[in-house]
Amino acid sequence: MKFYRKANRRHFSELSDVLDTEEGSSSDNYGALKSDSTDGSCEADRVIIINKPQSQQFCNNKISTAKYKFLTFLPKFLLEQFSRYSNIFFLFIALLQKRHQADDLVNNRRVKVLRDNTLQSLLWTEVQVGDIVKVVNGQFFPADLIILSSSEPMGMCYIETSNLDGETNLKIRQALPLTAKMTSLLDVRCMQGRVECEGPNNRLYDFVGNITFQSQKSVPLGPDQVLLRGAHLRNTQWIFGLVVYTGHDSKLMQNSTAAPIKRSNVDHTTNIQILFLFGLLLGLALCSTIGFKIWTDSHKQSHWYLGYSGKKAQNLGMSFLTFIILYNNLIPISLTVTLEVRYIFSDKTGTLTRNVMEFKKCSIGGISYCGDEDTFVDPSLLDNLREHHPTASVIREFLTLLAVCHTVVPERDPSNPDKIIYQAASPDEGALVRGAKKLGFSFNVRTPLSVIINAMGQEEVYEVLNVLEFNSTRKRMSVVIRTPEGKIKLYCKGADTVIFERLQDKQMYLDGTVKHLEEFAKEELDPDEFQRWSDIYYKASTSLENREKNVDEAAELIEKDLFLLGATAIEDKLQEGVPESIAALADADIKIWVLTGDKQETAINIGYACRLLTPKMKLLICGEETLDGTREWLNEHLRDLGRLSSKKWPSKARTLLHGLSDELKLGFLDLALSCKAVICCRVSPLQKAQVVKLVKQHVKDAITLAIGDGANDVGMIQAAHVGVGISGVEGLQAASASDYAIAQFRYLNKLLFVHGAWSYQRLAKLILYSFYKNVCLYVIELWFALDNGFSGQILFDKWCIGIYNVVFTSVPPLAIGLFDRTVSSDSMLKYPKLYKASQNAEIYNTKVFWMWIAASVYHSLLLFYLPCFMLKHEGPFSDGTLVGEWFLGNVVYTLCHVAIWGSIASWFIFLLLYCIPAVALYIAPHMIGQDRMLYSCGVFWISLFIIPMITLLLDLLYKIFRRTFFKTLMQEIQEVEAEHLVLPFLKKKVLKLAELIRRYDTTLKKPRGD
Repeated sequence: MKFYRKANRRHFSELSDVLDTEEGSSSDNYGALKSDSTDGSCEADRVIIINKPQSQQFCNNKISTAKYKFLTFLPKFLLEQFSRYSNIFFLFIALLQKRHQADDLVNNRRVKVLRDNTLQSLLWTEVQVGDIVKVVNGQFFPADLIILSSSEPMGMCYIETSNLDGETNLKIRQALPLTAKMTSLLDVRCMQGRVECEGPNNRLYDFVGNITFQSQKSVPLGPDQVLLRGAHLRNTQWIFGLVVYTGHDSKLMQNSTAAPIKRSNVDHTTNIQILFLFGLLLGLALCSTIGFKIWTDSHKQSHWYLGYSGKKAQNLGMSFLTFIILYNNLIPISLTVTLEVRYIFSDKTGTLTRNVMEFKKCSIGGISYCGDEDTFVDPSLLDNLREHHPTASVIREFLTLLAVCHTVVPERDPSNPDKIIYQAASPDEGALVRGAKKLGFSFNVRTPLSVIINAMGQEEVYEVLNVLEFNSTRKRMSVVIRTPEGKIKLYCKGADTVIFERLQDKQMYLDGTVKHLEEFAKEELDPDEFQRWSDIYYKASTSLENREKNVDEAAELIEKDLFLLGATAIEDKLQEGVPESIAALADADIKIWVLTGDKQETAINIGYACRLLTPKMKLLICGEETLDGTREWLNEHLRDLGRLSSKKWPSKARTLLHGLSDELKLGFLDLALSCKAVICCRVSPLQKAQVVKLVKQHVKDAITLAIGDGANDVGMIQAAHVGVGISGVEGLQAASASDYAIAQFRYLNKLLFVHGAWSYQRLAKLILYSFYKNVCLYVIELWFALDNGFSGQILFDKWCIGIYNVVFTSVPPLAIGLFDRTVSSDSMLKYPKLYKASQNAEIYNTKVFWMWIAASVYHSLLLFYLPCFMLKHEGPFSDGTLVGEWFLGNVVYTLCHVAIWGSIASWFIFLLLYCIPAVALYIAPHMIGQDRMLYSCGVFWISLFIIPMITLLLDLLYKIFRRTFFKTLMQEIQEVEAEHLVLPFLKKKVLKLAELIRRYDTTLKKPRGD
């Protein structure tokens, strides 16, 4: 909305007295200064002496992004890896070395630094606080700097901050007029003064400080004068800058946080089962040790050759450790990362929508204007302006406001100087300026003190006296300008809720404009009144303590009694395929929550457009402003919880603030979980992350996914189990902080339904197979121990045991992990309900895990005792050798390979080579001749076919029973896909009726058959 206010005199003495008190307590005693920062600040306010040795000690400019150092590597590495019982990242050391190399590359960059009255080329690590550096076009800033001057007029420069926030549009920074004229080396060298600023903190877009030269008045420093480390200079030949923060004190490094370690449900289940298996291993070892003790005590007289020493404790200890080693291979190593998602938290702008804002409609003086579907050009608006319509003056003020009330920077296209490119901090602000240009009010030039527009072919210069910038708390922006006629006016634009509070009574056009979204207003100021307010604003803007609060309070004094001009409607179209994607996600029983900073009406309209909302749903809209009101609203609807089925809950920011309080958060969550979809409006980045954490911490087995495209979505992306970033208009910061990066929202379906489901199914089978094959083989040692008096004797050769996982059974896990798929990708996308198998952990859960373990124990029992039974009466071989434990071990080992689908051929080849006397003599003499004995034994070849069949018979019968009587949707689709493959083949084998008729010839004589 746009507003106008007539001249009103008011008294500002109260705030002025407060600021005078603050100034008196802070400006005279620099040593007592304290920062108003409560988050991220690590030291008191700093004082920097220009061109002199510093009185304070500051950190050096060397940085390190490596996770470990030489002394801390081992404890930190072990702590992190043991939090994941089954997973060790073997390649981490190599990656670590590359990280140090990257640090060295940055630290060894060079920059020109003013030292000993000359510019010297120094390493970044040698840059110190208080240094004056010269950065040239294309270079990165070596530290956080305050710009002193530049090659551009009025000390302006262009920077790109894509490394900081992912935004590729150029931003303007400007030196203070006090220092902008110091453009030569001599001027900079003679500079004497001091800078007072807040201590190091992680607030990337905030800076509070003052600069003072000799006996001059202090001048405030803000974010517009700061050049952050990580950004680089563009379209500017050079700048001089004063170093204020170095190394890990810089805002870039203050914002560097380690990404959280995320765990999937498969990971959690596997960790628990490994603990149980570890307990089982200890139990088996303990039982075997007890068996050893009992057997030894009962046979020590008759079996004196065993060498029983009588040291019971030592013998039992050695026996226990022997069995631990014997059974240790029960637990394999596995890698588990899956996407079994139940809740999706999505940003709106740029994620569900395109974040390409278009000026579509406006309301001026209570009259609505709109253009065609693609552009906004309404002839009636310009006709009313030209033909002196009663609202003509309002239309002119409205369009003037659009052209001057903003922070957009105009750039000329080098290839086409007549073309203006608008560099805007936000897409909607750029859309408003472009919309004004289409209507004849073109914004052409910005200087530090004015803006120049072309209004209906006439150039007009507006002097900018003050800019009250937009922030998430104020939700509005204002500029105080002096018109070409010499009048002082305040133009204000912002959200409807904050603008309505500041209107004069009895607004002429209020009823006709109240339906629209962005509100604009103006106010005409008396020069004396403005001067009094300007003095208060100056005191607020130069205060070191609570500067932001003081500036907001000063702005409140002048942003009142506004005159409503009109409203705008800016369209942000849905991304392609969003409605279909959301419908498919809903079919998969995935709950979708939209967390947006937009107003409630906009969010609800988008909800209907993307099919998140349907007309049949009951809307529960909570807009309570107070804690008591929110509590009462929640209690009322929680009582009705059982009677309501299809609901959608849009919630405002203040309601959400109360809903996330300790008192109400569980009630908030209960009601939200009962809804099919939830929209949270006007939320901050912190609130987005808090909502995700609330569901993550208090909903059992809830796997959360957060998806967004902007820097304000990073918090919720990192808070969720799975973070997905979209590389869009708002930059790459969300994509960089995420686990997965995609181009558009619609690709989320393939990520979850295809890659996520396949990954879950493959890894589930891989883990189950890994445990199965190890338990199946190594539990046989337990059955063998029962027959050998728990002596700790092994049945299999030690080399065969060692390379069992590495060689003989390595191919099946690799094949499963790479190629296994239950159904095709087209079917996975066509039938979203297939995703429920991943959601509900039907393939891998505690029950399934122990069924596989039980099957492996059962199979090991058969694989040991059936060969023992069949070889019981096997006579001596032709060379006189008898069947012994090594022969039995080789038979059982071979049968295990066949039964568990191992690399059968590799084992046969290995055995032939391993038993060659020249090889076996040095590493395993007992294996000499075992291959000849094995392959010449008829019982072995018979058992090779019979025993695996007997072992797997029960499994086969179980699968037939399940597919016949309890068929799943997945199995039905598998059969449909199989029919589609088989039917075309069968059709080729059967002649069609028409083909048979064409082949029949009635002119031929029929055979008589005699």
